[in-house]
Amino acid sequence: MESIKLVSGQVVFCYYPFTSQTKSKHRPAFVVVNLNNDDFIACKISSQPVGASEKHTILIDDSDFESGGLGRQSKVVPTSIFTITKKVITSSVGVLKEEKRNEIIERIKDILDGKV
Repeated sequence: MESIKLVSGQVVFCYYPFTSQTKSKHRPAFVVVNLNNDDFIACKISSQPVGASEKHTILIDDSDFESGGLGRQSKVVPTSIFTITKKVITSSVGVLKEEKRNEIIERIKDILDGKV
């Protein structure tokens, strides 16, 4: 993935660290911001159904992408934010439309500000 410049709103597959930091899982992630071309802040994406306790998740499907897509309805989990290195990215699947990117970023801001 060295040749791809990561941008906000991009959806990539990467090795997502478990909370214990001892293992990881290969999964999609939403790029919140590229920090320095090697590190980026991202949110977990899951295809599991939204549970009753997951009021902060944002649903996405292929119609929310400017280009590419995941091929199934998924959810961005803005309460699951992590910093990760570009070295663990295995592929890029597309970029979300500006409206959906802004919705996710605003939700993250609201969570960090304690507004939700």
